[in-house]
Amino acid sequence: MEAGYSVREVKEADIPQLYDLYRQVAAAGGLGRTPAEISIAYIQDFVTKSLERGLILVLNPKGDETRIAGEIHGYSLGLQTFAHILEQVTMVVHPSFQGTGLGKLLLNSLQLQIQEKMPHIKKVELMCFGNNQRALNLYLHNGFEIEGRRKSRVLLADGTFTDGIALSWFNPAYTG
Repeated sequence: MEAGYSVREVKEADIPQLYDLYRQVAAAGGLGRTPAEISIAYIQDFVTKSLERGLILVLNPKGDETRIAGEIHGYSLGLQTFAHILEQVTMVVHPSFQGTGLGKLLLNSLQLQIQEKMPHIKKVELMCFGNNQRALNLYLHNGFEIEGRRKSRVLLADGTFTDGIALSWFNPAYTG
């Protein structure tokens, strides 16, 4: 673990800080939503789904659980046919902490938690913006595989398009 940071599961009390974090990341162009599309209801929705049917972790500076430097979550759809898949995986790192290894720490923490606590999860799915090479490299260097490319899926703020890259990771501890 990166010195000076700890990873923990989310608590309901974290929702206001998650709201602020998501708005800051969205303002920097790092999300598939604009800041205006980030609401407390949106945050509450994915927190609830992740706590009930998945996993949600935050990254704090050690000794300060009120400051959230990053977050990662995913959940299953709640349908038996897809019960082995953790999807809607989203990771955000505060803009001032990006490029410092905290994204890798969050991603590896998610993978470890799945291996240790979720042996029924076989596959983790996420979508990465095609123009975000740093994020794509992070996923590829941590065991994810490209499953496909959805051409011109994302309309960027400048009016141009980028592809959506579908990625997956297979849980080596899957037991069925």
